[in-house]
Amino acid sequence: MLSFTSKRLFALIVGGLLVTGITAEASSPDAWRQHSQEVTNRCIKVSGLRNAQPAGQIVSFGDNAGYDALLVRGNYPQPTMNNQVGQFLCLFDRRTRQAYTSEANNLQSPGNQALGVPGQPIEQVLQWANSHRFLPPLRPVEKLDAGYPDYQSVITLGQRSNKSASYIAFEVFTDPNRIVTSQTIDYRDYSQLRRPLAFTRRDAEGLQLIQTIYGEQIKEDFRRSRHVRNEGTGNMTVKVYRGDLFVYRTWTDNPATQFSIYRLDDVNRVTQR
Repeated sequence: MLSFTSKRLFALIVGGLLVTGITAEASSPDAWRQHSQEVTNRCIKVSGLRNAQPAGQIVSFGDNAGYDALLVRGNYPQPTMNNQVGQFLCLFDRRTRQAYTSEANNLQSPGNQALGVPGQPIEQVLQWANSHRFLPPLRPVEKLDAGYPDYQSVITLGQRSNKSASYIAFEVFTDPNRIVTSQTIDYRDYSQLRRPLAFTRRDAEGLQLIQTIYGEQIKEDFRRSRHVRNEGTGNMTVKVYRGDLFVYRTWTDNPATQFSIYRLDDVNRVTQR
């Protein structure tokens, strides 16, 4: 018969083997994929955001804490929020399998700070645009030349005698890997019935249009951006700005005005155009 000490030692060894076996099983690629998918799904669900997506990778704390963390970003569902982008920090309890979130709009993270912006796969941007309350669905555009957009949607504003008073073309450009490199809001008003909209850091209408499409965070990043370059001749004016999140380029040649957004990594290419 085993002594009390031997029984205790035997129990500890068996217990250790069981824990080791469980850990090894959980460490398998399939198990980790299932776990990551569970964390992602639960965090997206409890966030309550529309078009919610992970805004980075899962961060796993040690067993002494027992939590995984994930930043989730999406659009607020409330009509009063005007499709504004928000983000929540999610904590997933590995013991109870429950997820908890708290609003984290002031938490900065590497990479993109909003949905539907350059640097994301075109499939993700298409999903964002196709569910947007203001933008019509993006459609592929025949590539006439290298500078032509890959996808485009057109919003017609204000009809007069069956002729558009103004319209907005939203254009998306991609690289060979189908990553969005830049986007452009092209606003044109040929009616001359109103003061032209302008994409400046002070023009309220231009800033409102940026917010309507991209949300408050991008509008504020542009409004606080640093002016780095002027271009253009005659009536055409081109300005380049650098924000904390993106590079912005505005182009004005009445009655047309454009607002383009680029990744920060492309700042040299934009300023040398």
